[in-house]
Parts: sequence; structure tokens; C-alpha cells
Amino acid sequence: MRYIHRNDVYTTLRYLGVIMMAIGVMNLIPIIIDLIYLEFNFARYLVGGGLSICLGYTLYSGLKSRSGDIKLKHAMLISSLAWLYAAVSGAVIISDCLNLEFLSGILENMSALTGTGATIFSDVEILPRSILFFRSLEQWIGGLGVVVMLIGILTGLGSASSKLYQSEAREERLKPSIKNTLKKTMEIYSIYTILGIILLFLAGMPLFDSICTCFTTISTGGMGIKNANIGYYNNDLIYLVSMFLMILGATSFMVHYKIIKTKGKIIN
Repeated sequence: MRYIHRNDVYTTLRYLGVIMMAIGVMNLIPIIIDLIYLEFNFARYLVGGGLSICLGYTLYSGLKSRSGDIKLKHAMLISSLAWLYAAVSGAVIISDCLNLEFLSGILENMSALTGTGATIFSDVEILPRSILFFRSLEQWIGGLGVVVMLIGILTGLGSASSKLYQSEAREERLKPSIKNTLKKTMEIYSIYTILGIILLFLAGMPLFDSICTCFTTISTGGMGIKNANIGYYNNDLIYLVSMFLMILGATSFMVHYKIIKTKGKIIN
């Protein structure tokens, strides 16, 4: 008996389409930075992100009648394919912007998304700011996990959220339901990120640098926007803030939630 049937393929591709749409939106965000600094790469982000959204929507809507209820085996396939697709999708944009070999682009994006921190660039300071922001954003999203982060901002998935959450090898829950757990996790992660940006800015780091650096430290990815990374600033206060953010990012959100709830600062 075959373990994977045609219906399984349709179900996997349909829900993968949802993740592809979200990845497409992620690929559009750097356009803001590109326009601010007049780097004129916005068309590449627009095409890459737009195609991802269109392809994802086509899969999700076109396979609606052929797919069934999502099971754990589907979710595991979706999770694996989502990581690969996110890396390939980002590689298309970066390779086009920088005239890189496509394989090098995949390596850079997968390293960012998984928080590995390795880079193919010997001089990151010559890169466009939109690319630096894109790498940092990928690390920030990858810090929670591509699937967990993206389904956390999506609605209407119902029981699929639970299966996708389990597919990322996650069992901890801050709330009884997966939906509320994802919502609370995103809330805590966002609060830490905003706090980190403010602290780095007050410590003397430029705003753009603060955003990118916070993204890479809270996710413990470590891809800097300077060749000397944090050492570039030669500022002890920035060092301390960075260490604080890395500790926050490396510590379980479950622990943070229980501590805050104990103090009565979170009201259910």
C-alpha cells in the first residue's frame, strides 16, 4: 500500500501555497528600505515577491476541491519544503541584485533563515542596504522558525496550525490552543525586538543599524552589517545590550511567559 497518495500531494501543495504567499510578502518588505535609500532594486523585490504570492495563491485556491484535511505527514512535508522554498525564493532576488551565482545565493539565504550566521561575503559593507536588511529580516523570521513565524501571522488555517506547529518539532504551549500560543509567542518576540531596537539606538547605534542588529541578535543568527560586526562600534554599552538580547533570544519563551505571568503582568 502506498503511503503517499495523489490526495496527499494536493493537500501538501495547497497548504504550501499559503506559506508561499507569506514568503512573498516577506520578500516585498525590503522595498521600503530600497526606496528610502534610492538603491533602485525595488523591481527585483516586486517581481520576486509578486510571483511568489501569485504562485502560492494559485496552488491554494486551485487545489481547494482536490485536497483533504491536513495530517502530520502533510505538515512535515510542508515544513521541509517551506524552508527550501524560502531559501530559493530569496536567492532569486539576491542573486539578481548582486549578480551572484544562484547556488551562492541559496547558501546565503539558507544560512540566514536557519540562523547559521555563515556568509559568502568577505565585505558586507559594500552591499546595498536593502540586501543587508533582507538578510537581517530572514534571520529574524528564522529565529522562531519559518513555518511557526508565518502561520503565526496567518488566519483561517484552523486545525492546520496545530499540525504545522508540530512539524517544526515544537510541543511547548503558552496557551491551551495552538492559535493562542502562536499569538502570544509572536507578541513576546515582537516586544523583545522593539525593546532591542530602542536600547541599541539609545546606546548610540544609528537607527538602520539598530534594526538590523536587533534582528540578528534576538534571533541569535549573528550576520552583521559591518565587517567587524559589533566590534565596529567600539562601544561597551552596545556590547552589553547585544549580549542581553542574545540571552533573551536564546532563552525559551515558555520561561519568560511563566515569569511574567507570575508577576501578574499578563492577564488572560
